[in-house]
Amino acid sequence: MQPVNVTLCSFGMSGWVFHAPFISANSNFKLYGVWERTKNLAQEKYPWIKTFRSLEEILTDTNGIGCR
Repeated sequence: MQPVNVTLCSFGMSGWVFHAPFISANSNFKLYGVWERTKNLAQEKYPWIKTFRSLEEILTDTNGIGCR
């Protein structure tokens, strides 16, 4: 079974401490992207992810699965 691509719709404290580490550690999921309007904190910690600057970018991306 292929891992499910997941995009986080923010990268505040919960994303940094809980959501992103859980997703990246679980082989059923792939941390695909994060919505950060101006910063690149997620990409500094997870260099393989895609950074999105708007909700529209996330929803139109054909590789992701939208916000979770």
